[in-house]
Amino acid sequence: MPVRDEAYMQKQKQRIMEAAFRCFSRQGFQKTSLRSICKEANLAVGTFYVHFKDRSEILAAMKSMASSKPLKDIRFSRWSEFVDHLTSMIDFQKNPDSVKYVVCDLKLAAEALGNEELATLFRQSSMEMQAWMKKCLAQFVESGDIELPLGIDTTARALRCLINGMITSQLFEEPGERGNLTEDFNQVLNRLVRAN
Repeated sequence: MPVRDEAYMQKQKQRIMEAAFRCFSRQGFQKTSLRSICKEANLAVGTFYVHFKDRSEILAAMKSMASSKPLKDIRFSRWSEFVDHLTSMIDFQKNPDSVKYVVCDLKLAAEALGNEELATLFRQSSMEMQAWMKKCLAQFVESGDIELPLGIDTTARALRCLINGMITSQLFEEPGERGNLTEDFNQVLNRLVRAN
């Protein structure tokens, strides 16, 4: 087999993840085989194993597909930058492509209720989000930019739940019912966090 450059390998990996995303969206995690992912990607099964060891590993990689960077690499120098980032996470109008990832994520989350392997991946993802949120909040508490009356743990959990709830609710609301999402989010955020 010829040696491939890094860019080529990265494109193949991305191609597999996009194919897996389409398959998981249509069929769910349980009903999606490695063979169906490879067929969707128009690649040999052996190529899959060059990049991933199994479906769980590809799903873990897909969790970061909607974002340009892994959470641990996203940093902010000012509180306002962090707030802008959180707002962009919940606003489908600013990020319309995120809808397809949210829908797939919800389908997989529902499937995780009866699948321990999938539930473990969702727990890990949730713990990573919680740790990232706490790290960001701690940075701004330390710099004196904010105060957290409820503490870091509770505030991070509340923000995570607020973001997840606002994202999900948009899928079922009529466009006229949405109101001003950013304004609603900022009102709740101002109750949780005192900016200095």
